Amino acid sequence: MLNDVQSAEAYFQAIFRVQSTWIGNKENKTIVLKPKAWVFDFAITRCLKIVYDCANNIADQLDQQESYEQSFDHKKDNLEITVAGLCDTLVIKRFIEGNLTSIPTTAKDIFDVLDHGGSRLSLARRITSNILVNFDSLKLLNEHPYLLEILNNVKGYRTQEVGSVDIKELAQIGIDAEKLKEIKNDAELSTEEIEKVIGEFMEKDKDKERQTRKKWYATQIKRLAICMADFIYMTYEREYNINDVIQTKSPEFFNVMTGITKENFIELCEKGFLNKFALNRIVREFKDQEETSLEPEKYIFDNLLKNIYQNITIKP
Repeated sequence: MLNDVQSAEAYFQAIFRVQSTWIGNKENKTIVLKPKAWVFDFAITRCLKIVYDCANNIADQLDQQESYEQSFDHKKDNLEITVAGLCDTLVIKRFIEGNLTSIPTTAKDIFDVLDHGGSRLSLARRITSNILVNFDSLKLLNEHPYLLEILNNVKGYRTQEVGSVDIKELAQIGIDAEKLKEIKNDAELSTEEIEKVIGEFMEKDKDKERQTRKKWYATQIKRLAICMADFIYMTYEREYNINDVIQTKSPEFFNVMTGITKENFIELCEKGFLNKFALNRIVREFKDQEETSLEPEKYIFDNLLKNIYQNITIKP
């Protein structure tokens, strides 16, 4: 049954149908005519890939919704939370050869074994996504005006035609974004009151100069993500998460590739100008795409060695 399905929906539906119980009544007694069943999938890569893809789609939707509502928390990784939730909800367990004791599957197991993030096209979309951008942080420019110079120094293939970038106006965008988030999360306000305030903010955002300033900031952040991907590709080191980039042994080359220093990059991450967990997903997926493209035979062989001694079990 599982061999005939391609999508995550069909895969899980097939499993749930097998596992669903059938309870009947006989002489006023409840009888379990069909108990819950185990489902064994000996193709561990397929199972983990489907779980990862399913979690990745859900996390993308959460990221997009939170970005649209300007309510995302840059300290929260929706992908890791979703993968962990699926592992716990589905009770995915593995059996190692020679051991009859099952081992619970964790989010780390799925990232380590498969770690796909979709096609190169989806990775490219993620690198240029608005999810990376956190407008709230612009309010910090009032307290730390030197951060604007760091943003200005990010390399680009062409200069943005925005004229002079006013630091006070950029900071006001951040203040407004924070106020909007607070209003949306204010339990004491009615739906009508919240909608009225949101309408006022949307009207303010129609100003062309304000739109230009927001576009400039968003573009600088996306440029930095693109430069970071270039840096990862050009170095001999293998970066598996954003901390590997932060702790790079090639700080001078990082400066050449991005236009800012490693210390500048760390500060932008710590102050929330960049969504650190969105960057973490980019690094993770870029590494996977890089390994499969540069050494495909070695990548396949290594994964076969990892999976050959493992079977997998799913229980609701």
